[in-house]
Amino acid sequence: ERSIGILIEHYAGALPFWLAPVQDAVATIGSDADDYAREVGAGLKAAGLRVELDIRKEKINRKIREHSNNKIPAIFVLGRNAAEEGKVPIRRLGRKQEQTVSVTEAVQQVREEALARTAPKVDVAAGFWPARLLSGLRRLLSLITSRRRALPAACPALE
Repeated sequence: ERSIGILIEHYAGALPFWLAPVQDAVATIGSDADDYAREVGAGLKAAGLRVELDIRKEKINRKIREHSNNKIPAIFVLGRNAAEEGKVPIRRLGRKQEQTVSVTEAVQQVREEALARTAPKVDVAAGFWPARLLSGLRRLLSLITSRRRALPAACPALE
């Protein structure tokens, strides 16, 4: 239990792909893509991945926000266009850009990532919170050091 607690604290809940309880979320934009989402989800499960299928009648922004807050590493956002083209748009946790590939290529990429057992790759420019936390700490440290220099000479214990 302590080891799991340390991992969760270390990764701030965003566990590596191979260790995440739910590795992929398949969310639909509308009910037009429900059958396609089931096919994609079945393909991911057949590849040995832990998948959550989300075909609720909710707005897609809410679905994406919920899955991102749950720290799911890969979110497949499927709509009518994706179903017609046979493509899969993949959103990665901590990255801003979306990648669109074929279903077989997506399953292969995600499976390779699960088998690689590496630490999560985070795009700092995308605004992942640890990067913001670090920049805030840097600003705080620079503020503290600049104020220490401005201390009067009468307080040598604070220097």
